[in-house]
Amino acid sequence: NNLWHSQDKIGRVQMYQSKVSAKPRKVEISLESIDAYFKGKTYSKPDIIPLQYNADGETLEICLPDLHVGLLAWAQETGADYDIHIARDAFMTCMSDIVLRCKGRTFKRICLVTLGDLLHTDNDAQTTTKGTPQQADGRMAKIFNNALDMLIDGLDILGAIAPVDVVYLQGNHDRDSGFMLIKALEMAYRKDDNFSFDTLPNPQKYRLIGCNLIGWTHGDMSRKNMGSWLTDRAKKEYGLSKYAEVHAGHLHSESRTETYRTYTDKTDYDDGGVVVRHLPTISNASAWEHQQGYPQGTKTLMCFVWHEEMGLRESWYSNL
Repeated sequence: NNLWHSQDKIGRVQMYQSKVSAKPRKVEISLESIDAYFKGKTYSKPDIIPLQYNADGETLEICLPDLHVGLLAWAQETGADYDIHIARDAFMTCMSDIVLRCKGRTFKRICLVTLGDLLHTDNDAQTTTKGTPQQADGRMAKIFNNALDMLIDGLDILGAIAPVDVVYLQGNHDRDSGFMLIKALEMAYRKDDNFSFDTLPNPQKYRLIGCNLIGWTHGDMSRKNMGSWLTDRAKKEYGLSKYAEVHAGHLHSESRTETYRTYTDKTDYDDGGVVVRHLPTISNASAWEHQQGYPQGTKTLMCFVWHEEMGLRESWYSNL
């Protein structure tokens, strides 16, 4: 009901009342009606312009090992909390630090390498690929969506600096779900030429950047093979390189070893001069890792600046 009044010429007030009735429109929402609504509505992610690109510049390698998005840790049990929101905050804090370090500089490329175990679990049963039970922060779809949004936001930030190469490495926790995640990320940038993706499921990958041969693997192989796989599978590139390194995760802590060429009567180890780096993570420990007493070093994301003629120029630590 609606009530209002008006005043006539001699000041008398007249009151009026009206009544309006409405009935809900009986329209069923169906798959066909949804298709009809969205027909002709398209959205293309706008290209990101790299404002600090320099064709003669250095290459920035950003390593992201063992983020374990979806891990649920309770501080009273493990010493520090961890969930999908903390994982995102840690990742974006590191992206902000990288942007700050890049201020006033130019780069030829940015190489973002995942190094495996982006996700903590591989399925809704909350287990790893091999079936080991984990403590997870919700359903797989929730974890997947949050990780995808986080990575898109991160790539948008990096793409504004220089063209970005994304290199995917599978882990032992998320062999299937991690692959699907990186393929979904690739689809988001499929029309943007400033981004390239290596989503092949090969567990070892490498690039020759000038005189630098850099290999990547998750790190869950035998330690004695950590340097030799690179010289065996990249013979040509190894011969052209002056510096050779393998970057890996899996151990959640930082270490550096260098292989030396050794000759015996029966064996010629031809992997001399390869630096093997296991890199730290920005993830917190799981309850099992904490109970087992595994070392938990500084939470940090590592980056490397490569010059095509002079080799490794800088190592960056984005500490949390």
